[in-house]
Amino acid sequence: HGGGGTSNFAGALVGGGLGGASSFGQFDGADLVAALGSAHHSSAGRGSDSRGPPEPPKDRSTLATMRVIRRNLVYAVGMPPNIATEENLRKPEYFGQFGKISKIVINRNHNPGDPRRASASAYVTFAHKEDTLACILALDGFYHDGRNVRASYGTSKYCSAFIKNVRCNNPDCTYLHHMGDAEDTFTKQEIQAGYVTSGRDVLARQQQIMAQQAAAVFGAGVGGGNNRRKVGGGGPSGTGRASGAPVFPPPSFDEPLPRPKGRSQSLSSTAVQRGAAGL
Repeated sequence: HGGGGTSNFAGALVGGGLGGASSFGQFDGADLVAALGSAHHSSAGRGSDSRGPPEPPKDRSTLATMRVIRRNLVYAVGMPPNIATEENLRKPEYFGQFGKISKIVINRNHNPGDPRRASASAYVTFAHKEDTLACILALDGFYHDGRNVRASYGTSKYCSAFIKNVRCNNPDCTYLHHMGDAEDTFTKQEIQAGYVTSGRDVLARQQQIMAQQAAAVFGAGVGGGNNRRKVGGGGPSGTGRASGAPVFPPPSFDEPLPRPKGRSQSLSSTAVQRGAAGL
C-alpha cells in the first residue's frame, strides 16, 4: 500500500459507516479544539505517569507487525480518478470543507482492461482529529459519479530505523518514530480483519471519547444540554472553508446553543485554565 507510509487494510471492504446523518458531538469551533487538546494532554499524562509517550518494548522487533491508527488521518477509496489531484481535493467542495488539511497523498489504481473500474484513493491528514471524524461520518458510503466512496481512519507502521533503535536518515519519512497509544495499536492481522478503523461501533466509540474529553474540560451541564445541528461551517473546528456548492457531503455536527447571561468567561479561557490545573 502506498500513501507515504500509511495504510488501511480494511479500507473499502468494511461496511457499517454511520453516514452524514449521525451526531458528531456536543462542542465545536475553537472551544472544542482547545477542549480536546487539553483533555488529550491531560489523559496522556495520566496514562503514562506524566512521562510522555509509552516506552518501547525491550524487543522492538515485535513492532514490525504492529499498526497504529492515526486519529487525524482519513483514508478514502473509490474516488473517480478525474477528481483526484491534491489541488482539487483541497478545495472546499471536497475535503477542504471539513477542516484545515496538513497533507494529502493520492494513489491511483489504473485498470487498462476497463477504465470504468479505475479508481483513486487518498490519505488526508487533518490538523484536528474532530474534523477527521466528521469527514469519515459524512463521506463513508457516499456515491459520487456512480462510485461508492468509502472512508475510514488510516493507519501507520513503525519506521524500520525506530525498530532497530537507530536514527532515521530520511527527513521525509512518514512512518512512526515514537510509540503510539496502546488503545490505537493493533496487529496487522487485526487491522485486516476489519471493524477497527471503520464501522458503526468504531465511529460511535470515537464520538463518545470526544464527548467525554470535552465534558472533562468544560464540566457537566455546559450548554445546558441544548444543542443545535450545524451543517458545513468549516467543520467542527471551524478551520475549513465552507462551500456553497459542495461535491462531497458537508460535515454535520452538533454545537451548543448560546450560553445563559452571566457566564462571561469564554469556554476557551476555561479550557486553558482547567488544562493548566491538570483537569
